[in-house]
Amino acid sequence: MKAILHTFFKPVGFAGGKILPNGDLQIPKKEITASAKFYPYKLDSVLIEVLALRAPDGTADANNITIAKSLFVEAKPIFLNWKTR
Repeated sequence: MKAILHTFFKPVGFAGGKILPNGDLQIPKKEITASAKFYPYKLDSVLIEVLALRAPDGTADANNITIAKSLFVEAKPIFLNWKTR
């Protein structure tokens, strides 16, 4: 499934993804809609939020979207720098 991780001009809501035993964030396909939703992910003491919404063409090719923990680990320093500006 294609997901867009940012949005402009769409209403947003908070949602809960599932944290898998390996630390990956899993978002059920049925939760991905035309309205963006925040999915929180806490890494150490840092709260990172993912925005997800359905691709404009509505394509879907999986039951879940899984975001690897390694991506959050890599993004953590960037996110911390952004939050301090």
